[in-house]
Amino acid sequence: MKSEYRCLVEAIICCEQKLREAKSLQRDAQEKLTQADGFVFYQEASLRESEQRLAELESRMCAGETPSLQVELKEINASLKLLCREVMRPEA
Repeated sequence: MKSEYRCLVEAIICCEQKLREAKSLQRDAQEKLTQADGFVFYQEASLRESEQRLAELESRMCAGETPSLQVELKEINASLKLLCREVMRPEA
């Protein structure tokens, strides 16, 4: 009887420890998910803004305003490429 009691107490203590570890892992995962959600939101907003600026520049170029727009267009294209690389980069 004492042996069975002792085994059950040890099993309960072990389960409580594992539950604390699992909750800690869950909390860490939730924090990482929140960070990832924020990163994705920021990258999507940046991408939309860059695409909008690009469309505006392209329409102005088609209207004949090309002098300094080509420089701006190259900068925006470079920003878009950087954003795409960041979004498509595999997790480390």
